[in-house]
Amino acid sequence: MILKKFLLPAIFLLSLSFAQAQDSKVKDANPPNNWFHLDADTDGYKGVSSIKAYNELVKGKKTKTVIVAIIDSGIDIEHEDLKDNIWVNEDEKAGNGIDDDKNGYIDDVNGWNFIGNAKGEMINNDNLEVTRLYVKGKKMYEGKTAKDFKGKKLKAFNQYIVVKEDFEKR
Repeated sequence: MILKKFLLPAIFLLSLSFAQAQDSKVKDANPPNNWFHLDADTDGYKGVSSIKAYNELVKGKKTKTVIVAIIDSGIDIEHEDLKDNIWVNEDEKAGNGIDDDKNGYIDDVNGWNFIGNAKGEMINNDNLEVTRLYVKGKKMYEGKTAKDFKGKKLKAFNQYIVVKEDFEKR
């Protein structure tokens, strides 16, 4: 009796919950590529509503120009995706060899390469491992000779000499 009283209604309710868990229809078998940005109420796709949120956030606000600095080993300013968006220093004239804007950097039309030298030339080897090893070893071994070391320390000194020679060839 208890089995009939509770089990049959439970099975019935359980079967109804499965039926309601499914979407009644799919809007489109091929949703747009940006479906995840769309809104369920406005667009009919269960995305995260990022377009709607963005529009709400910027409503009534004035636009501002933002200059983004890129710290990297180099940027291809002629790249098809970047060339129309690269910052131009309008106070500087390219290629005349003069610091027109008086900021200490000659011909810094698109910014400055701080890995380069004072003439604006690129230094391609500054981030090599040999530089790190040379600087580290210089503190311990500069001004000393092989006679100052024995055993493992002599071996490390000899390795420093090889690194120093390689560093000075650059």
